[in-house]
Amino acid sequence: NINHLTFNNNLVPIKLSEDDFGSSVITANIFECDGDYLTKSPHIGVYPQQHILLEDVTGIHIGGSGNALNSFYDIYVGIKAIRSSLLVTNSEFVNLKNYNTQPPQKGVGILAQNGTATACTLEVDSRFRNLYRGIFSSGNFDVTIQDCEYFRDIDGEAISINCLNYPNTII
Repeated sequence: NINHLTFNNNLVPIKLSEDDFGSSVITANIFECDGDYLTKSPHIGVYPQQHILLEDVTGIHIGGSGNALNSFYDIYVGIKAIRSSLLVTNSEFVNLKNYNTQPPQKGVGILAQNGTATACTLEVDSRFRNLYRGIFSSGNFDVTIQDCEYFRDIDGEAISINCLNYPNTII
């Protein structure tokens, strides 16, 4: 479990890959990047792209229960999931930005991609504010989005689902 930590000015604060994290929870953490880009060697001047990177992961719970939120700020993508199944609850995605473009553009809360024939699951109950997209999925996903408290000031799509023949629920 990863709980009650502040991640600031990291290239990739959390990367999980190729495992089942069914008993793991990431909760009550703050993910940010003061100054928008990294200022320490060997990544001076690099703009981080995501706070949490998941590759070929199953069973991870990002959020937890109760009032303690995961908070994602400042960089392009809050959570990037590649060929991964995840549950995201009690998290807020606010003021994410893509500094690799000029002028900087608003970012994406959750970006999920799966080009395999096996469906992954994406379940979300969180908050999204001042972004380009709240949730974007492409490929083979069974998507459930329910009880999200709000999608506010989203310039593009609040929810964009591009999935293949799987049940998707938005409540």
